[in-house]
Amino acid sequence: MIRLGMENPKVLKTCMSAVASLVEEAAFIASPDGLKLRTMDATHTVLLDLDLPACAFSRFEVDKQTTIGVKLAEISKVLSRAKPNDGLLIEFDEQAGHMAISLSGPPQRRFNVPVIEAESVSYPDPKIAFPVTAEVQAGILQDGVKDAELVRASPVKIEIAESGLRMWADGANGSSELQLEAASKALANLKVASPTQAGYSPERLGGILSVCAPNDTVGISLGTDMPIRVDCAVGSGKLRFLLAPIVEAA
Repeated sequence: MIRLGMENPKVLKTCMSAVASLVEEAAFIASPDGLKLRTMDATHTVLLDLDLPACAFSRFEVDKQTTIGVKLAEISKVLSRAKPNDGLLIEFDEQAGHMAISLSGPPQRRFNVPVIEAESVSYPDPKIAFPVTAEVQAGILQDGVKDAELVRASPVKIEIAESGLRMWADGANGSSELQLEAASKALANLKVASPTQAGYSPERLGGILSVCAPNDTVGISLGTDMPIRVDCAVGSGKLRFLLAPIVEAA
């Protein structure tokens, strides 16, 4: 029997929402070290890496590495019923193929959730040397994406140099531009080996950023016509996304 407990359900709700935005089913790996998942969306343009160490849980009982296959919509529906002060307990019986999710209020609530047989697909760890890294207030990036969507543009372009960050887009309804100077408090730990420029799907990038609160700080790494890596903290765990660029014909 595996038992995973959390005093605050928000962390797991955020993680499941992020995964559900990309895939319908997932095979989580529970081991004595923690709970992990690496998966790609159906278009193979987004790679998601979730790592929740054992210390992220108030209760963590896992004796051996176990694969837990779930339908994300079902898990998300149950977690949506969790209140901010609810305690959360997940129990998985591998032999019975049974999962239960308990929410402790008061009142005490318990849900039985279907599990599926799912193989964990091994995706290699991308080894990419990014020429630019920075920490950015998530709301800034969210605004840049929403501005691009407003003018019905794809891609939304990101340019980073020592002077700061720029996001812009040209679309059917005009153009948009957002600029953030390097001296801004919303842009920190900026490291630029060489100026970069790349374009990304506003829908995909917006979906990734939607798991963050506007005041959250996210780490970004990118290069010219390279994927963008977005690192989000979730409690003491982490979510990492790698989004492929849209490379326009010259």
